[in-house]
Amino acid sequence: MKQLQAAGPQMGSVKPASSARQILVSISAIASRVAANPGLTVKEDAAPLFTSFKIGKYELQHRVIMAPLTRCRAPNNLPVPDMATYYAQRASLGGLIISEGTVISEQARGYPNTPGIWTAEQVAAWQPVTQAVRDRGGVFFCQLWHVGRASHPDYQLGGAAPVSASAVPVGDGSVVFTPRSEACPFPTPRALQLDEIPGLVQQFVDAARNAIAAGFHGVEMRPAAAAAVDAWCERQHGGCAGCMLQTATSLTNSGRTTPTSARMLTEAALQTRPG
Repeated sequence: MKQLQAAGPQMGSVKPASSARQILVSISAIASRVAANPGLTVKEDAAPLFTSFKIGKYELQHRVIMAPLTRCRAPNNLPVPDMATYYAQRASLGGLIISEGTVISEQARGYPNTPGIWTAEQVAAWQPVTQAVRDRGGVFFCQLWHVGRASHPDYQLGGAAPVSASAVPVGDGSVVFTPRSEACPFPTPRALQLDEIPGLVQQFVDAARNAIAAGFHGVEMRPAAAAAVDAWCERQHGGCAGCMLQTATSLTNSGRTTPTSARMLTEAALQTRPG
């Protein structure tokens, strides 16, 4: 991680990138040449790259979306001014950007120097970043992130174990980087109790409200790569099938299923979003 950060360019020395439209036109030209090959076929209903697309209330002007890219350049979980430059350079009129993974609480952390969205200070620090994208006419969504078991006690209050759907560690041979960028094996997480799950859901809801207050147009949940939501949805992360069934039944009875959680996030964002 240290080597990656050292090799990365300093934002202050980055020359303004070509406009997103120029880059997209180049991609389109390459695609056109490839499509000219008689050996290739294109579906009749294939949408051209530059046709509009509606997502919620927002009319995107093209179908090229910037995916979330974890950057680890936010010391103390605070967005920095250089992030406004970074995202503005990649914004285009009517184009959608999904932010880097943004942790929703102290418990949600698991990577060094990732931005957060759970404090008033973080919300204020995000505002010039989101405004920079708005000034370019872009649409900006915040990716809400709880890393779940993909964490380390050094990120947790009091050195506690990370939380997940079960006490099953990440076992693919990969490592976790501590706040000091030290590579360590993933620890065994602590299985959340059922009465703790509403609190986890509320973390996402609060983060959604904070994201809209910070100037984002919308939010996206990150349900992948051993993150908290992913662990509840994937049987391979959840231990025995009986435990998963009991959990699912309890969640359904309490109205805390994943679709319900997503609806709560939507409602939180709509209630907070300025007209």
